[in-house]
Amino acid sequence: MNIAMFGGSFNPVHNAHTDFAEKVINSVGLDKLYIVPTYSSPHKTGEGMALPYDRLNMCEIAFKEIKNTIKKSYRTPDKIVQEFYIPLLSRAKSYDRAVGFFSSSVLILLSRGLINLVNNGGKMRLITSPRLQEQDIQAIADGY
Repeated sequence: MNIAMFGGSFNPVHNAHTDFAEKVINSVGLDKLYIVPTYSSPHKTGEGMALPYDRLNMCEIAFKEIKNTIKKSYRTPDKIVQEFYIPLLSRAKSYDRAVGFFSSSVLILLSRGLINLVNNGGKMRLITSPRLQEQDIQAIADGY
């Protein structure tokens, strides 16, 4: 089963989000695409940020016509790592991550699952914004 996650602040959700979801589902042949609005965004704060519950509702409306998308509920970041990412990565053969905002510190959170991915002969591919922190560029270059 091919499963992917599409995370973002979705503040607001717009046509580029739904178009991207449809194209990914169709081009990769996904069985499920989880739409995961962040509870809080690391690069969007303060006024103008819709409440998490409102953004979740916006996503449910925007993505309802796209087959194979699932919107359930928010989970705290720790539960997402422990209940979703680590078990998934522990069984995966590949992990593709495309993000606009990237920090290598996320790899520390996922390390237990990533170790199993590597031990299973799996591969990880990252597509990130070209705007990276110097320490992230160095970590990638060093292979961490």
